[in-house]
Amino acid sequence: MQAKEKCLKTTCIVLQIICFIAGAVVLGLGIWAIHDDSLTKLIDKVMFAGMYVLIVAGAVIILTTILAFVAIWKKSKPMVVIYCIIALIAIFLKVVACIIIFDYFVTAHWSLVDSYKEEYGVKNEVTDIWDEIQSKGECCGLLKYWDWEESKFYADNDEKYPESCCKLVAEGEYPIHKGHCQVGRDGYIHIEGCEYLLEKYYYGIGGTAVAIIIIELFAVVMIACLYQYYP
Repeated sequence: MQAKEKCLKTTCIVLQIICFIAGAVVLGLGIWAIHDDSLTKLIDKVMFAGMYVLIVAGAVIILTTILAFVAIWKKSKPMVVIYCIIALIAIFLKVVACIIIFDYFVTAHWSLVDSYKEEYGVKNEVTDIWDEIQSKGECCGLLKYWDWEESKFYADNDEKYPESCCKLVAEGEYPIHKGHCQVGRDGYIHIEGCEYLLEKYYYGIGGTAVAIIIIELFAVVMIACLYQYYP
């Protein structure tokens, strides 16, 4: 085996191992995102179309890496061609997923705005979800805690913030001082908004997918270079 061919083969194997792991990561991220019990209930399901595409693409990448290993082992040109075609389709699916994810970010933002402005305190499901997000995320409102001042809840409750915005005692589930918190006194209420959770979904998952796309494209190029050495 020529030194160049051996180097390409080793590189391809290493890249395919990375791609297999990457495919599993993408698959896991997609499944995690659509099964999260907080933001997914507040945001329209169409905005998570990108997550479903990621699940499909992740599964396809895992299968194509297995195909690549077999192609390298058997030194099969037809299998290399099939691998490249399927891998490129999977990469295309990831690109589509990223476009969907980033494109719907603004829409998702306004969906959250509508939910706390109009539906908190009116719809039990929305109220419970926002309380869970704010309590677990230690945040309040969307961008800052005073976002609640534009809500129906704030107007209907003597200009008070939701209890879930309150800072809790160190080892308990009750507010440090509910009264001080609900009037917005510093030190008793979480001042940061909860939009970072939305960014976690869209930019975290989307950014990871972009990085993986680059790695997978490199893997396709490398195995295509190996093609010339096969009979």
